[in-house]
Amino acid sequence: MTEIPRQTQSISWTAPADVMKAAAGLDMSGYLQAVVHGELPNSPAIELMGIRLERFENGSAEVSFRPCDYHVNFVGAVHGGVISAVLDSCIGYAVNTTLKPNEAFVTTQLGIQYVRGIRPGTAMFTAKARLRHRGSRVVFADAVLIDDRDVVHALATATCSITERAVG
Repeated sequence: MTEIPRQTQSISWTAPADVMKAAAGLDMSGYLQAVVHGELPNSPAIELMGIRLERFENGSAEVSFRPCDYHVNFVGAVHGGVISAVLDSCIGYAVNTTLKPNEAFVTTQLGIQYVRGIRPGTAMFTAKARLRHRGSRVVFADAVLIDDRDVVHALATATCSITERAVG
């Protein structure tokens, strides 16, 4: 069998426990603002995907994402799981904007509608999420992934459960 050339991608990240220590004393808005301005790193998973929080306000968020060669599947399109992660992360930021200090959340349902394929290196993409309903224990949200010409590539709906934040 012929030797196939391999590509490499090097990443670095900060342990979540270290970020929590650095963010001590910040409320969620302060933490998110520090992430937007690059003063605090994001979670390792989000850093690995190349997702960047651009802006947020109560009940909404916007992230940017530039697909790279290492995001593709066997046929050369950006893997659906990557697209799903971008949309889920954006929705997560929107939910986070509404959390009280003693609250956390988990996504309990995520539906993705893929509208058109994405190739790496073709454009910068933006995901925009907003909450449709924020109750005391459940959140309904949606998001859209658009390219730099405002063409829709994917849509998402999510249900999230509000939980009590773990101490420690």
